Amino acid sequence: MLFNSYIYLLLFLPLCWAGFRWLRNHQQHEGSLLWLNVCSFVFYGWWNPAYLPLLAISIGINFQLGKWLSIRKSSPAGKSLMILGVALNLGALAFFKYTGFALVNLNAILGTQLHDPGIILPLAISFFTFNQIAYLVDAYEGAAEEYSLNHYALFVTFFPHLLAGPIVHHRELIPQFFIKNESGHEKTQWAIGITVISFGLFKKLIMADALADYANQVFSAASRGVDISASEAWLGVLSFNLQVYFDFSGYCDIACGSALLFGITLPQNFLSPFKAVNIIDYWKYWHITLSRFITSYVYTPLMRNTPGGTLFSKAMLITLISMGISGLWHGANWTFIFWGLAHGALLVTNHCWRKTPFSRTIANVKIFRASSILLTYIMVTLTMVLFRSPDLVSAHHFYNALFDLDSFRFTHQIQQPVISDLCRQLSLELSPMQKILPVIIFMHAWVWLLPNLQQVMAGRNALIKAKIPNTKLLWKDNFYCALLAALALSASIMSLNISSDFVYFQF
Repeated sequence: MLFNSYIYLLLFLPLCWAGFRWLRNHQQHEGSLLWLNVCSFVFYGWWNPAYLPLLAISIGINFQLGKWLSIRKSSPAGKSLMILGVALNLGALAFFKYTGFALVNLNAILGTQLHDPGIILPLAISFFTFNQIAYLVDAYEGAAEEYSLNHYALFVTFFPHLLAGPIVHHRELIPQFFIKNESGHEKTQWAIGITVISFGLFKKLIMADALADYANQVFSAASRGVDISASEAWLGVLSFNLQVYFDFSGYCDIACGSALLFGITLPQNFLSPFKAVNIIDYWKYWHITLSRFITSYVYTPLMRNTPGGTLFSKAMLITLISMGISGLWHGANWTFIFWGLAHGALLVTNHCWRKTPFSRTIANVKIFRASSILLTYIMVTLTMVLFRSPDLVSAHHFYNALFDLDSFRFTHQIQQPVISDLCRQLSLELSPMQKILPVIIFMHAWVWLLPNLQQVMAGRNALIKAKIPNTKLLWKDNFYCALLAALALSASIMSLNISSDFVYFQF
């Protein structure tokens, strides 16, 4: 079930909330959590009920392994059990997500003709696998409580974060199941939740989807080997970069807002990443929960368990490996692996630069800071070619177009359907360039000049305690702010019939 659908917004979410409130009002606390569990399984099974047993079995096995690990924590037997649990989770993920990829590469290397079984990737398997691996590791290290099955299952399945995150840690979610908020505080949470949902929908349906058609056409043309001009390529990759940001951050806003309706605060996943002055800061503010997981459960264990102490060269090699794993997690394709390695190389370069005395000398010079933000954004944008391209050949063709300056012309033939429809309604005769360029400029102004939603809401729905700069554009509980949220929600609902899937919907 998609967040950006009538069935979710007008039926599922209201019914789920009404049942939850009824049970809470009748002092059925455990019953309300069980109700959320049932609703979450319905939410997951809406796409394909055949994968409900997989989710249930995964929860059951990991829950039992966690109980055993809590008894055998930090022991040799416990370590073996923890390794087995992690292997089972990664094995299931590998089977469903990477079998076809592995067979294609084996056929290419060995000249075999192994048949690809065409396994369909279950929704959310990448996300609930990471959640449960973190739980098993923590249970072994004595950092996890012994939860009931009802509580553990809800930690995994809670529908706002189930399909595409944020990646939630058990220690920050399960304790919230026991908090009983006062009625005045609950009403404030509901108001914030509806507001955040409204702007998350606006980001996805009005902003991200306005760019999706243009980006899709440019990348599709490149994948077919069609010659595209440098200007088309640049506008295409800029469109996709902005699309991914507004799409995924919009998804996370809807997830956080939906959770607040049930008194649950989810971790923030984005804090103006395009304002980052370097690639290190970019990964502190982009997909924050993934960066946190990779650091805690990939980078740190590799640093701790491989020889070489804390040498800088070792740290940089493990950074590269960790980002390669992050890329592979995003998708079973060499383009994702190279995307992750590209970011790893940028992180290594950034760390090396920071060790130079000159970098510290000019770090606070305003023009250098502005140039660093622009350079970071350009490098991130360039890596998005790998993220979006279906294969490395298409990516190579796209990069050739980007840097073919002789073809930097403005006679675009690639159309923008959403904006074209609006122009027809307003009787405007505009070229493809005139339609897409103002949209891209406007959205860059949005991400660089306006405060993020956390700043506007003064951090009231943030779980991760990141430093959030102050802003004068604070959200207030008054008529004008309520009207603005209502307008965003109304515009979004009117656009539901032409909305597309979320970018991270089937990762």
